[in-house]
Amino acid sequence: MRGDTESGLSLVELIVTVAILSILASAAIPIMRFRVQREKERELRYDLWQMRDAIDKYKDAADLGQIPRRCRYAGLHEGGAHPGAGDHRSCASQHS
Repeated sequence: MRGDTESGLSLVELIVTVAILSILASAAIPIMRFRVQREKERELRYDLWQMRDAIDKYKDAADLGQIPRRCRYAGLHEGGAHPGAGDHRSCASQHS
């Protein structure tokens, strides 16, 4: 037991305390990394679900004719050609 005049912690007590805290912290870090990874995966799964839902809705709308069809050569005008297009016909002549 210590004398009445001494107060505070000894160097050995501080080293032991720091060692215990570092062991606890090193155990907590992988748990937090795992938790962060799981949260990212959950967000990605939700984003993927939203994209699939949007694609399904777009396809359903296209199947019902609610989305107008576009010409393959959308930049083509009468008398001119779309750059890089192999066929120089107008959109109107393609569908008639």
